[in-house]
Amino acid sequence: MIALDTDSILETVESGGNLLIRRQEDLSRWTTFKIGGKARFFIEPSDDISLKRLLRAFDKHFIPWRVIGAGSNILVNDQGIDDPVISLRSCRNRIEILSENLVYLFEKTTKKIRISIGAGVSLKKVLGLCIKMGWSGCEFLAGIPATVGGAVFMNAGTSEGSMSHVVSKVELMNPSGEIYIVPLHSLSPCYRSLGIPPDHIVLGVEIELVKDHPKRVFQRIRSNIFKRKRTQPLIYPSAGCIFKNPLGGPPAGWLIDQCGLKGYRVGNAQISPVHANWIINLGGATAVDVIVLIEHIKEKVFKRFGILLEEEIKLW
Repeated sequence: MIALDTDSILETVESGGNLLIRRQEDLSRWTTFKIGGKARFFIEPSDDISLKRLLRAFDKHFIPWRVIGAGSNILVNDQGIDDPVISLRSCRNRIEILSENLVYLFEKTTKKIRISIGAGVSLKKVLGLCIKMGWSGCEFLAGIPATVGGAVFMNAGTSEGSMSHVVSKVELMNPSGEIYIVPLHSLSPCYRSLGIPPDHIVLGVEIELVKDHPKRVFQRIRSNIFKRKRTQPLIYPSAGCIFKNPLGGPPAGWLIDQCGLKGYRVGNAQISPVHANWIINLGGATAVDVIVLIEHIKEKVFKRFGILLEEEIKLW
């Protein structure tokens, strides 16, 4: 019944807007895990007006929806999902320089750059521009397969920094289709969250960087990528770290490793022998395989350490 209602609503919205709608879209193509069933509706608005009309229609008819970026933090269930899936890669894919000002920083005069980035832009594209222009501040994001929108929403980062360290403002759209800008200090950034309401869409972000020599920016990015290749199983499909690190305690990977679970396998899903907090798809793994592994890890870690691990990935 929901599917029929959603279909008729989309026909109405599509007739008055610029939307690309795919039906029965294989979501395994859109996630880095390469796992999962089909989305009944996969929607790419071409502009903000179309997105606004879409969200208003969904809000009016109580239709739940989801947003997908690079799909690097998602495990889609094997049966697929009825909720419409929205991608911003077509309507929010621009990078714009807003200002360049000289500032006194670290006992020397340097140039501070403020840029606006659309939510559908990949971090790889952002870093490529940083290398070309000699912009420093985002090097810690090297190798993370995400879009800006997803990275901002979950406050993505590494031990060297997170999005909250460079973000100054976030542009959001609420469920009614209203667009507004929120300064970082009005949010509540924390580990793997920027404090954005879950029913809002990140449209774009303003970040602040500093001028540096392109060669030095490139070297730092390359160094971070090499480090990831040494310490993470990047040759297999995965969703990165499965669990959040417990606050004030040992990292999740260390806890899992101490339980002797590296290499443990269910079907074609395996706890990586390289990094215990990664589950890899050896080829043809199912969402059920991964979920069984997740529950096994949580049980073993809790039994030994009394710590209940919390998933970092989103289960769809």
